[in-house]
Amino acid sequence: MPAYGMPLLTLALVLTGSLLVVGRGQGLRCLVMLVAFPALLFIAGWLLVGAQAPVLPTLLTAGLLALAGQVFLLLGAGASGRLALLGAAGGYLFAVLVAALCVQWFHITGVYSPLLRDLWYAPGTAHLDFAHLALGAIALAGAGIIADLAVAVTATVQEVHKANPNLAAFQLFASGMRFGRDVIGTEINTLPFALLGSGIGGILLMLVKPDVAHWPFSWMTLVNQQNIAVEIAAMASGTIGLALTIPLTALLVSRHLGYAARVGARLPVAVPARKAFFRATPGWLLVVAALLTVLAFRFIGRTAYRYPRGTQTTQTSLVRGRVLSVETPGAQGGSSGQRLRNETLQTLRAHTTEENTLVVENAITGSPVNDRQAVPGDRVIIRVQEADGNVYASLSEFERDRGLLVLLLGVCAVVVLVSGWMGWRALAALAASLGIIGVFLFLFVRARAAPLPLTIGCACAVTAVTYVILCGFGRKAVGACLGVVLGLTVAAAAGLLFGRWMGLSGRYDGDLMALAFYSSAQVFDFPALLGASVLIGALGVTMDVSIAVASAVTEVRRANPQSEFRTLLAAGMSVGRKVIVAMFGAIFFASFGLNIGLFLLPWVAPGSLGQTLGNERVATEVYRLLISGLAIAWCVPFSALCSAWLASRGGRKAAEEVAA
Repeated sequence: MPAYGMPLLTLALVLTGSLLVVGRGQGLRCLVMLVAFPALLFIAGWLLVGAQAPVLPTLLTAGLLALAGQVFLLLGAGASGRLALLGAAGGYLFAVLVAALCVQWFHITGVYSPLLRDLWYAPGTAHLDFAHLALGAIALAGAGIIADLAVAVTATVQEVHKANPNLAAFQLFASGMRFGRDVIGTEINTLPFALLGSGIGGILLMLVKPDVAHWPFSWMTLVNQQNIAVEIAAMASGTIGLALTIPLTALLVSRHLGYAARVGARLPVAVPARKAFFRATPGWLLVVAALLTVLAFRFIGRTAYRYPRGTQTTQTSLVRGRVLSVETPGAQGGSSGQRLRNETLQTLRAHTTEENTLVVENAITGSPVNDRQAVPGDRVIIRVQEADGNVYASLSEFERDRGLLVLLLGVCAVVVLVSGWMGWRALAALAASLGIIGVFLFLFVRARAAPLPLTIGCACAVTAVTYVILCGFGRKAVGACLGVVLGLTVAAAAGLLFGRWMGLSGRYDGDLMALAFYSSAQVFDFPALLGASVLIGALGVTMDVSIAVASAVTEVRRANPQSEFRTLLAAGMSVGRKVIVAMFGAIFFASFGLNIGLFLLPWVAPGSLGQTLGNERVATEVYRLLISGLAIAWCVPFSALCSAWLASRGGRKAAEEVAA
């Protein structure tokens, strides 16, 4: 058995025991999900590599099967399950369309990680379309949260219908929309936090001080990298799909349930949505948002970067430009040993933002790993080297940051259009949370603080700010915040213990390896940093679970202010057990959607499952998933305990005041 086999097996057993203790019957459903979803992706990997099936249909079908599995596992295969699946499939279709737009718009070749680079060079993958692989992976990343929200909206509309069967379809639709607006504030945190946790190395590269003369990274190169575009595209497509799932599911379920109450009732969909947008958006807020957008575009469009000169006379800088024309001469010979045999050299003429025209060289080797094939009209980042009066320019990267800003603005517009004022609050909470995480990462880099304690403090601050913005300050927010922090603390302890047992290096992607190489004078505890990144990735789902538990306890106490601690605890645990099943599907696809290449490894390099787990990259991702699962499982009892204790004290006090 490889070095990682026994620790991972033990960690899996710990997670299994935790799920069965906390979730009971629902824990079994989580375990079924944790077995079925990897099996589904392994089968998709075999179809792609072994059977040479077309990439995009295979991955999209796998996504639809995952939606069906998660929905039917939670709601059954009856009418409610089928309606929820239709709503989720509609949201998933929108996510696929946004992903396709992003792949085309951002020049995504599909080779955006060291693992995919190795797969591209591996024998047996020449038939794969890696751009389509990236498109399917981006769509898969949001499948879990889309299915989760479709199930929640369906269940809510059903409960409202049971309470009053005489409600018309449009009234049920309004109930589903209100519920969707209430929960979207925490739901949209899931993907950004999961992707931020897995891609933390890029942020650290921008924050760390270089200790070499020629620092090869700048914020311009990092922000415009292909992997950043893929991660933001996954977040954007998943969030848009998530937001649009709310009206689609509410529409389908309300039509089905409310048809008997009012045959042919017309549902208010488009017009009230536009009215709600402007009614919930003050004029001054639109003006401020427009001004900030204009300033951001002007700032990005005019920025350049000049590298430190160091000890050499060559001055290197990065400038922005637009390609005017492209000339591609014949293939260059390989006799000199400096070029590949089939390499061609593009000559670009580009107009820069510094109002001059440059002749830019761009080598084309036929490999999507390094090639960037520009066409007239493309916006690019140009590396300019000046030495002794001579200027040499080469293509560094496509300009993607302005397009990414447009994409994020589109996400904000969709969220606000669907959720109204709650959408603005959700976006404000997300922006504040990302800012807090940025501050804590800055403290980690510059103050050399211990990663795990710093991350727990960061989680406390992020959770508190998010809940205060979305729910206000009260016992519910405090109880949910305590549940998140305590659940993450348990996960941090388990992560530290098993991480040391496994001996993981913590340098699981190219950015972290670059950080280790180019900042050797600054000693980073990469294994502890890995644990911290896992906690950040799990923060979004634990917040979803905790606020659901705390809300259930609050509602029970509101219905009966004299409820005892045990009653409130039982109510919180009951809701928590139902929520963790959906959250496991969300965190699985958020973690493994963009890492679809892991499920191709066994078929590219055949071997036993133990040999596959012996790969550190695979072992690291499995470790991340299992530790995240522990955080989700244990935040349920902690949230229920803290919320029930706080609510029961308040209930006794209220009862005493009434009696007096």
